Amino acid sequence: MATPGRIVAHLDAGNVVLKDSLQTLVIDEADLVLSFGFDEDVRRIVSQIPNVVQTLLMSATLNADVEQLKQLVLKKAAILRLEEGSDEQTLTQFYPPVKTRPGQGDYFCKQH
Repeated sequence: MATPGRIVAHLDAGNVVLKDSLQTLVIDEADLVLSFGFDEDVRRIVSQIPNVVQTLLMSATLNADVEQLKQLVLKKAAILRLEEGSDEQTLTQFYPPVKTRPGQGDYFCKQH
């Protein structure tokens, strides 16, 4: 987990090779990513990801920035919308199991 700028710093330092390791790319607060000036960083990251990768964009709003980001990073996008006034009783929250290597990610998995 990192900001786009931090991922680019790791790419520049040679600490990570996304083409070899990335399986899922999650961009949270997608409606803010471009407005915060991360457009060039996102383009750099997208140029480094494998051809086949699961990509998720999360956003509270669907504005022009989200549409632009969607065009940049998604292929065959599916849009899931939560309608206004949806009853919290009908929603189910879940999280997938996370595989970790010894010493990596253990804190996150145990604490959250």
